[in-house]
Amino acid sequence: MDLLNNPADPAAFDMSTDPSTIRSRPLKWDYFSEGASLREFNIALGDCGVASWMNSHLSELIQPVALRAPEVLIGAPQVFVQG
Repeated sequence: MDLLNNPADPAAFDMSTDPSTIRSRPLKWDYFSEGASLREFNIALGDCGVASWMNSHLSELIQPVALRAPEVLIGAPQVFVQG
C-alpha cells in the first residue's frame, strides 16, 4: 500500500521511497462530484481560539496548545533543511 494508490492513509507511506516521486493531485473531486457547481456548496470556518488580526496580535501564540506538535511543546530547536 502506498500514498499514490491510497492517498487517504499517510501512515501507509513506504519510507524507503523518495517522497519527491509522489505525484500530487487535486483534492477537488474528493469533495465535489464531477460536474457539480462550485457555487453551490457550504463553507464552515473554524477558530481554535487564537485567531487575531494580521497587524494587531492579541498574543504571540500562533497555535492552540491542544493542537501543537510535540516538538513545539518541548521547545525543540527549529531545523531548516534545504534540498
